[in-house]
Amino acid sequence: MISGSFDQTIKFWDIKTGQCLRTLTGHQAAIVSLALSADSHYLASSSFDQTIKLWDLETGECVRTFAGHTGIVTSAIFFPTVDLQNQTDLALLSETDASELLISSSYDETIKFWDTTTGTCIHSMQTPRPYEGMTITRATGLTEAQRATLKALGASEADPHFH
Repeated sequence: MISGSFDQTIKFWDIKTGQCLRTLTGHQAAIVSLALSADSHYLASSSFDQTIKLWDLETGECVRTFAGHTGIVTSAIFFPTVDLQNQTDLALLSETDASELLISSSYDETIKFWDTTTGTCIHSMQTPRPYEGMTITRATGLTEAQRATLKALGASEADPHFH
């Protein structure tokens, strides 16, 4: 059994004896989720530190850190092995071997597709926010709660006329 913890460690356990067999360290904050690759050679861990780490299970070494999210990374999964040539919804990803993809989601409201070989983000998705681009700097009569809600939905307090 494998566990990720708020103490920033990944532990491998013998479920019969309850003994910890191995501990991996490297994240700078709590670990939120773990995912095992289809071939069981790699483990992906996502963290409050806004990164995903890829671990080689044979050596216990972190082989890659994926950085690019601006919020807690809530999950990461290995992309299932499928023939992407026949998946029209995934045409963007057709040039990348499906077994080399990792998908992550974050509090930054994005889903990112990562190439595990290079560590690069090859695609990022975000749901459009209804007030994206709206400036509320000079808006009057709004409470702080209303301002916060509008900002969460994409509004900004930046002054577009101020350079």
